[in-house]
Amino acid sequence: MDLMTKQLLMKLEQWIEQDKIVRFYQSKEWRKIRAVTLRMYGSRCQQCGKKATMVHHKEAVRKRPELALRLSNLEPECKVCHNKEHPEKLAKFHKKIFENEERW
Repeated sequence: MDLMTKQLLMKLEQWIEQDKIVRFYQSKEWRKIRAVTLRMYGSRCQQCGKKATMVHHKEAVRKRPELALRLSNLEPECKVCHNKEHPEKLAKFHKKIFENEERW
């Protein structure tokens, strides 16, 4: 199953260029394929077997937008396992309070 049309791919490439990829995740096509993926795997994380609430792109959307809606590129993951796949997304929450050794 692949819901990617030429028009959607063009939009997605534009959103990636504009750093507005969140719009893709709000699309009806993403919501539909996400639900299909979770249902297909019984909402079980493919890494640890716990309840999955996330759907992970094996090939990143920014690198391979043409695969963004392809079932073979998607797998359900729990939040913990998904965060392990994307540590860069958590980096902003772990910033040092002080940028240098001198604090005052």
